[in-house]
Amino acid sequence: MKPITRGQSDELCDRLEAKGIGMEELQNLLSNQGMFEKVVQVIQGKGIDLYVDESHELYGKLQLKGVGKEKLNSLLTNPDLLEKVVQAIQGKVANAPWVEIDGVRYSHHPNGGGLVAETAQVAPTAYVGPNALVKDQATVLDEARIDDLAVVSGLAQVSGSARVSNSARIYDSALVYDSALVYNSALVYDSARVYGSAHVYGSARVYDSAHVFGSAEISGAARVFGWARIYGSARISKGYYLIGEAK
Repeated sequence: MKPITRGQSDELCDRLEAKGIGMEELQNLLSNQGMFEKVVQVIQGKGIDLYVDESHELYGKLQLKGVGKEKLNSLLTNPDLLEKVVQAIQGKVANAPWVEIDGVRYSHHPNGGGLVAETAQVAPTAYVGPNALVKDQATVLDEARIDDLAVVSGLAQVSGSARVSNSARIYDSALVYDSALVYNSALVYDSARVYGSAHVYGSARVYDSAHVFGSAEISGAARVFGWARIYGSARISKGYYLIGEAK
């Protein structure tokens, strides 16, 4: 199929405006997935005859083509780029090999589909979920998993069979490895290390040069920092641990 031309793109923009849908109105429609059908119908010159589930399918197709709502809204601010939206809807646009965020290129990791910055390193055996992010000079190795809305950034490294999930964040020069788990809204940063079978979760923070290992669990609002070493079967759910050991 031939791509639509500049003239055809302008015609589509005119058609939208003739229907009383300007760029601002169009973006408002796109903020509601159930209203997306109206945009599709206008572009295709059809009446209101699509079912909601069909509009959801088309919306999903855009996302699979690498055109999410934020990107779509960005395209629609420039009428000359409307053709890209139309082509994506019609299945004419190939899946973009990368996207650009703040001047940095990100590609979809083949195992999970999450975004990985061109400056980061992720092993093909590692998993990066569709909504997870690996950025900066972060490294994810072996069979580590980055799930849900988790973010690994800075010079951080996650390796072994460790898992970072929910909205947890690993950053700076922190290390998470072996079979350690970091989840919920926990943060591990600075030069901290979490390893062995340790769990860090809740809103806990592990930072500075602290180590959490063995079968230890840090949860709740606990703060482990300084030169603290938490290990063995220690269970800490509150308080501050700066220096010393707990097991």
